[in-house]
Amino acid sequence: MDEVINCVKIKTTEVTDEFVKDFTKTILEKAKENLKKDKFLASVAFFMCKSQVYILPTPIDNEQSKLVIEAFITKMTKKLQPEAIIFLSDGWSISASNKEDLKLPPSKHPERKECIALSTITKAHKSWGLLQFYTRENDEIQFGENVETSENFCRFIDDAFVEPLSKKVH
Repeated sequence: MDEVINCVKIKTTEVTDEFVKDFTKTILEKAKENLKKDKFLASVAFFMCKSQVYILPTPIDNEQSKLVIEAFITKMTKKLQPEAIIFLSDGWSISASNKEDLKLPPSKHPERKECIALSTITKAHKSWGLLQFYTRENDEIQFGENVETSENFCRFIDDAFVEPLSKKVH
C-alpha cells in the first residue's frame, strides 16, 4: 500500500476530546455533501496530530483488503503518533433486538438501514461514534436520523493504539 497521504493543517495547540468531536461532526457534514453529490462514499481514515490531520483513503472491497487496511492503519498510527483516529465509512446498520438478528451480517439483514458511520478513538482510548442514516429514493439521497454513541463501530482502530507486548531476552 502506498504511504502517500494528504495532510491538512488545523488551528489548535491541543487536541481535546471536544475538538475531536467537533472535527468528527465537520467530517460528517462534508461526507453528507459528497454522498448527496456523488451517490457513493469512499472510506477514509483521519489521523489527528497536534497541528495537522493526515487523511488516508482506505478502500475496503473485501475481507483481504480490510486486513491490509487494518495493518496499514496500525503502521501509520505507530509512525504518526496521532492524538486521535477517525474512520469514515459507508455501510449498513441493524437494530439487534435479539440474538437471531446477529446471525446475518448487517449488509444481508432484511431490516438493514444504510448509513454513514464515523468511528473515533483517542490516544487515551476514549471512543465514540456517529451514524447518519439515509435512504435512496429515485436516485436521490434522503438523510434521516443521526445517532451519536459512546462507542466506535470500527474495532480495528481500537487495536491501532495497542502496543504489542515486547519479548525480553535474558
